[in-house]
Amino acid sequence: MIINKSQTIREIAFIVCTALNNSKEIAVLTGGAAAHVHAPNSVTSDDLNFVLSIWSQDELARQSLVAIGFYREGRYLKHPETPFWIEFPNGPLSIGDDTQISYMTIEENGQLLHVLNPTDSVRDRLIAYYAWNDLSSLQSAIAVALNNEIDLELIRTWSQKENSLEKFEVFLRRLERA
Repeated sequence: MIINKSQTIREIAFIVCTALNNSKEIAVLTGGAAAHVHAPNSVTSDDLNFVLSIWSQDELARQSLVAIGFYREGRYLKHPETPFWIEFPNGPLSIGDDTQISYMTIEENGQLLHVLNPTDSVRDRLIAYYAWNDLSSLQSAIAVALNNEIDLELIRTWSQKENSLEKFEVFLRRLERA
């Protein structure tokens, strides 16, 4: 798999996930890059956050990416041909305190991408808004919700468990105005 300067973050995500999958590593794209997959015209990201399955080993995953030209720089993996960097946040895959996360697998041109489903991508962006008042994450959650079918009741119930119903209501009002 060759990486070049003209590839988008989505294309890089497919290459990385396929390389990891070929090494028997299950990695799910989360964060802003996952939101970008679901709302490409509205959400941007500079990095790709992949959470490895609970039985994966971080070092083995990194080695599979070194084989396609990535190199370690601190806690990140970088490639000389792309501005996007890779990070492996600590698992297990969770959003706030919830570990009942759903992801989907997209296949294109012989490659695959495991990515949070749209509802969980919204929750992933909302948790950043809930925890740190990150307004760009709130905007990303709105963009994903506008471009995909999501389960608002599941998000409401989860928001209540996260003690963030007031911020969920802000999300709903902004979603309705968008």
